[in-house]
Amino acid sequence: MESIDNKTFFEKFLGFKFGIIAASFSTLWMIYLFVTKSVISPIGRVSMLIVPVALFASVYVSIYQFRKKAMDGKMSFKNGFKTGLQAIVAYSIIIAFATFICQAVIYPEFSIDVIANAKAKGIAEKVDVKVMNDILNKMKHDAMIGPQITKTVFGGLFMGSIFSLLCAGLMRRE
Repeated sequence: MESIDNKTFFEKFLGFKFGIIAASFSTLWMIYLFVTKSVISPIGRVSMLIVPVALFASVYVSIYQFRKKAMDGKMSFKNGFKTGLQAIVAYSIIIAFATFICQAVIYPEFSIDVIANAKAKGIAEKVDVKVMNDILNKMKHDAMIGPQITKTVFGGLFMGSIFSLLCAGLMRRE
């Protein structure tokens, strides 16, 4: 098997390329949802699933392309996992920044609107007042920018790492 040391800079860091491409797509989608304020609608929340799907796609494609192009069809588990991690790191950093921009600049009333919608839904469903207040207090914390960014970064790193392990193991060819 050819050594990774003999590869060009681009071939060694192929994961970053696909992480940046997928994060750019996800960022544009997030900006659209926040600008139109459809992110708080049921369809908008479901369409936000594009963000983790793009993360998984970037990991898969980066490992596959690394094996195909950089390693001439042969790849160790270690090299595949490293390539997947590159995609995850690039993706998570960009998406964390995009989350901040979307919630702090584009739609600063996001957390207020999410809580107002949850309260209206709770009233319509005749949820007990104490239970509803407990849920709303938790939502107030979770909808703030800091916890959102933390969940975005660490959730992306955790889920992406697991997916990278799977992909690297399945695509390994020695």
